[in-house]
Amino acid sequence: ARLDADDVSLPGRFDRQKRYLDANPTAVVVGSGAYLIDETGREVGFNAPEFGPDVRRRLVRRNQIMHPSVMFRRSTYEMTSGYNARLTRMQDYDLWLRMALHGPIAVLDERLIRYRVHPSQASRSAKPTGDHVSAIVRGQRELASMLGTPTAIALVEAAQQPDGYLNS
Repeated sequence: ARLDADDVSLPGRFDRQKRYLDANPTAVVVGSGAYLIDETGREVGFNAPEFGPDVRRRLVRRNQIMHPSVMFRRSTYEMTSGYNARLTRMQDYDLWLRMALHGPIAVLDERLIRYRVHPSQASRSAKPTGDHVSAIVRGQRELASMLGTPTAIALVEAAQQPDGYLNS
């Protein structure tokens, strides 16, 4: 299970995600929604990702997974060689795309963490060029191909999303 030092797991999170993985042996990752909190811990909103037992088709368009909300299978993590240390940004999205080649990725329709948002977050300063972009586009194409989604159509759909990766 993942959790960043400035975020908070809500009671029952680990049990809920472990039960999900135990009940769904082909699922490789399970994430959740989150309450958003500011620097002081005050709730300022919530994240409402697209929920479901398999969000891989949507993952081709944009990252559906809140990094600190996940629990994943160690075997799949090791099979994919884990996080790509050469990437300075978007290591999580790259990992989800590679893990998605091995099984469903679920997002529970629950808010199981409190996610801290602040101006100095690394994801807020990601540039639209660099090694991370190449890795993500390559991962999107591989996943689209594996799922039988025409790659060009998947990437055009991503570009048309107001919050899609290729627009950011």
